[in-house]
Amino acid sequence: MGSLEDLFDLVGRESAIFVGLLIPFLGLLVPALVLLAIGLSHRMAPHVAAGPDDLSPDAGAAAAGFGVQSAAVAVPSGASLATPDELSWQSQSLRESDIFEGLTDDELRLVVAIGEQRHVPAGGRLADAGSRGQTLFVIMQGKIHLLSHPPAEAVVRTARAGETVPLATIIDPPVLVTSVVAGTDCEVFAIPRQPLIDLLEMYPPMGFQVYRAVARAFEHRYRHTLDHSVHEGPDGETGQS
Repeated sequence: MGSLEDLFDLVGRESAIFVGLLIPFLGLLVPALVLLAIGLSHRMAPHVAAGPDDLSPDAGAAAAGFGVQSAAVAVPSGASLATPDELSWQSQSLRESDIFEGLTDDELRLVVAIGEQRHVPAGGRLADAGSRGQTLFVIMQGKIHLLSHPPAEAVVRTARAGETVPLATIIDPPVLVTSVVAGTDCEVFAIPRQPLIDLLEMYPPMGFQVYRAVARAFEHRYRHTLDHSVHEGPDGETGQS
């Protein structure tokens, strides 16, 4: 009996110490639980696309800085969204392309909204070397020849489905180094230069993703062209590597 009373006396004497240690712990635990609850509620809430006043470029940049890849993107004024059927076809083609493959569904929807699908017959001329690029073309079906400056106009390279040409269109200054001519009947998605530039400036994370992909595409094409020129002579004969 005496030992039990001694235990109670010990607890009573030490209770102040226990409370003193517990208060800082609770001071950290309670705010952490509140923040966790708020975070979970946002993650579980249904996704709602932001309007033009809901998402600023700074907010988009901040979201990208924290690794948020699914932030809603506002639609530029004057652009109309594609129907679900059009989006499923066009956005999937963009997703499989070399420079738009890393974009989110919302970002692809914005690109679809400013462009249009076109049919180009074989021999159709899309752009001329030396001119200022006005339109970027994502090849959905068919082949497109890139030609050297006239009058010779030799085929420098053939671009196929999934490639975007001419990339110089979104570089400053946008002076084209090759002419762009359909080698076969083609389906392309045409994106006007200035609306695309405006879109990428409005949403820096999206612009960063696209220009990083453009740099990667340039590197791949340069390497391919260099390898081709090293292994073939001026007349198509095999050269020394």
